Amino acid sequence: MSFGLTELRADVDALLAATIDTPTWSAALKDAAIRSTLQHYDLQGPIYEADLPVTTAGHEQPLGALAGLLLVELIAWPWHDGLAIEERAAHWRLVGPATVRFDSVAPQVGDLLRVRYRRTHTLAGLDGAADTTVPDAHRFVLAEGAAAAALALRLRQISENPALPGAAAAQLQALHEAHASRFVWLLERMQGAALGPVWAGVGL
Repeated sequence: MSFGLTELRADVDALLAATIDTPTWSAALKDAAIRSTLQHYDLQGPIYEADLPVTTAGHEQPLGALAGLLLVELIAWPWHDGLAIEERAAHWRLVGPATVRFDSVAPQVGDLLRVRYRRTHTLAGLDGAADTTVPDAHRFVLAEGAAAAALALRLRQISENPALPGAAAAQLQALHEAHASRFVWLLERMQGAALGPVWAGVGL
């Protein structure tokens, strides 16, 4: 682990120049922003794939062996390396938090499922987590999102205090939109490379 809550707070401080205005950007506000950003990262960030051996034959298959499983995007069956995952996409439905059911087929022991899924991540020091499971390369992505979320929280505080100047809100709004736009763009880039265009099909 190369970063945790302390380091990410410092990253947010750097983006917001918060060290010169510490009371405004409290640790509680930054932690709330980081927590919200981590949830968005889980739901809209990287997608994972893993092979899952079938250990019990049947229509219902447990997926609990996938660490941090949050959402199942696709299941391919029957599966082996070299296949196109979309061409082996099976029909399934959730029947529990980490159990799926194949109504028309029943995978057998020794088969492989290929699961495309989203997972939850932890940040060391946040809500009691001991380890960070976010890749080091995505640290700056979380910082961008947390800066945007912190600015949104600050904007709400300003809206509840009419004594503060309106110009301050306009400046914060512009900063919020800039960081939020970059965060969304970075999350979209994590979805994986799309298939390149077939040039003959577009007249080139």
